[in-house]
Amino acid sequence: MKDRALLPEAGQFYKANLHCHTVLSDGRWTKEQVKAEYQKRGYSVVAFTDHRHYGWHPELMDETFIPLAAYEADLNEPFPPSGDFQRVRTYHLNFYDTHPETRTGFEAQQPPQRYGDLAALNEFLAGKEAEGFLCCYNHPYWSLQNWQDYKDLDHVFAMEIYNHGCELDGLYGYAPRPTMRCCGPAGGCSACPPTTTTTSMSRGTPGATPSAGSPCSSCPAWAMPR
Repeated sequence: MKDRALLPEAGQFYKANLHCHTVLSDGRWTKEQVKAEYQKRGYSVVAFTDHRHYGWHPELMDETFIPLAAYEADLNEPFPPSGDFQRVRTYHLNFYDTHPETRTGFEAQQPPQRYGDLAALNEFLAGKEAEGFLCCYNHPYWSLQNWQDYKDLDHVFAMEIYNHGCELDGLYGYAPRPTMRCCGPAGGCSACPPTTTTTSMSRGTPGATPSAGSPCSSCPAWAMPR
């Protein structure tokens, strides 16, 4: 297959990471360290998407760096009696705030914890969209989900197609081969449904983490926006 350039040769482009965790959740770096380390690697934009923690850090903004206000929410299957998370299916959703300057004391809101109630989840997503948030559906393979879990999602702006933290956790970085034609009626991702199921899947070794000297500890990821 012949290589093709996906971006125009002319123009000004910015390198961005749209999925990043800090010490405010399960990352290894402070927000200041994240900025410094990503700038060393040519990044101009980082979305701070800590688990269940709304990250709006305007003090990090300058002429060369833009911190995007965001957070990552989750919706999990009921845990088994053993408490083992390795086989629990889960939705992980990044919410990017388009109007962070209007929030005062905002708390990261979670979807109703009723796994399988897609109507309730879509209602939650519609509400977040109305509030000015863009939703990205994250790493379905790591989440042990397949096409049946996400084909009817609505109010989704993008789908994450690669997550390096998940890749290092057990080769779960890429979304399942070709992922999907759309994320519900409003989606903008492109591909087809997978053929695999999740009945015998589990996650990689707990605690498998990237080296401390790499941005991998902050889950750099690619997403396909609308």
